[in-house]
Amino acid sequence: MTIAIYRRVGSHETWVAIANDTHSVEVSLESAVRLSGELAALLNEVTTEPA
Repeated sequence: MTIAIYRRVGSHETWVAIANDTHSVEVSLESAVRLSGELAALLNEVTTEPA
């Protein structure tokens, strides 16, 4: 998988792309930040040992 951050010439919006040879997902920087937080919370849930 490749992860890239880019901004098109003349644009003010930054994008994050996650891709491999056959699939890709592109989200705005703001959405990537929200996704990162949600993913971290989910991973914490499934990797934390039960009390």
